[in-house]
Amino acid sequence: MKQEVGEGEQTNETDAEDSAEQYVTVTGSVPQFEELKQLIADSRQFTHEVHDAVVARLVKAEAATADLASQVAAIAPIQRNYPKTKEYTVKDGESTLAEIAKKQLGQAGRFPDIATMNYDRYPSLKTSTDVKPGWKLRLPA
Repeated sequence: MKQEVGEGEQTNETDAEDSAEQYVTVTGSVPQFEELKQLIADSRQFTHEVHDAVVARLVKAEAATADLASQVAAIAPIQRNYPKTKEYTVKDGESTLAEIAKKQLGQAGRFPDIATMNYDRYPSLKTSTDVKPGWKLRLPA
């Protein structure tokens, strides 16, 4: 089975057949030429089978990955029910939990309490104490 190619181009199949024909010219053995042609055909078939198997596995892996990603995305943070809390809205000019803790709770060192109570609302509080105006924070009452 030969592929059509543009002018000046040659396929691997054509190269293989040319090599086989040169082999016959050099050795003069037709049975060996037929054997070589069969080996080339078998090799080509095996290559296609391997390619198809790899593609099938990749498709399954992509589907499994997409399924897992949708499951992970569906997991919502656990809502915390904190007794004795009050809600506080961050005002302009307030930039850290320590400032808020000092003003609202009397001690700047209580900022970890505020972070712990609000990380489900604002995940960035796990790694930073920076806050933004408009955030609604739970504070210990």
